[in-house]
Amino acid sequence: MKEDLKAIADYWSLRAQGYALDTQNELCDKEHSFYAQNLFNQLIDHRFCNTPAALDIGCGPGFFSILLAKSGFKVTGIDLSITMLTKASELAAYHKVNLKLIKGDIQNPPFAPASFDLIVSRNVFWNLPDLRIAYTKALELLKPHGLMLIFDGNHYYQYKDPDYQKDDPHKTHRHLEDIDVSIIDKIAKKLPASYKLRPDFDLTILKDINKCQAQSEILKSHIKNGKNIIDAFVIKAIKDA
Repeated sequence: MKEDLKAIADYWSLRAQGYALDTQNELCDKEHSFYAQNLFNQLIDHRFCNTPAALDIGCGPGFFSILLAKSGFKVTGIDLSITMLTKASELAAYHKVNLKLIKGDIQNPPFAPASFDLIVSRNVFWNLPDLRIAYTKALELLKPHGLMLIFDGNHYYQYKDPDYQKDDPHKTHRHLEDIDVSIIDKIAKKLPASYKLRPDFDLTILKDINKCQAQSEILKSHIKNGKNIIDAFVIKAIKDA
């Protein structure tokens, strides 16, 4: 597992510069950002304390972290890539917000239990070698009645179902900076999440863990060969008291 995590971290370190450029563009046009809109839509109905603590899992260059910090959250970002954390620090300074940024793995988190009122993640869990461990640890870090929002998609499910194959799966990233994306394609071929249809798989895990009330929402899908192809979804879970 450590070797897999290192390979994943090394790839995203290569992607950090271009991903930071994408993130900055998205932050500067957050009114039209798909993820910004959906993040805040999910937060509207949840009650938080005056200065809630938030954890951004796999924060990358800090998109969710910065949005939440601007909204009054005390934000901690965790990522395996030091290069990504450096970019997050630079963008946080540009946007004049304070973030606590830590190198670490959500499967072995460096935090005390019940530390956070909110846990968020964007397109990260598919990278993880063991979703059950990740969800178990994340829920341990949530306070009672805390909220967890996991945004993700069936990014490599084409390895099991060819109908999920996209013409250009990396086209949403404008700044690939000549990075060899076949690296992550090969890594994904070994990841368990690539062969599980989500979000149903995630909900099954959370039901089995039995420490929260969880539901999912399909955020983006399309029809192909008469089949509903799930492109993007969010898992919303509230931890039990």
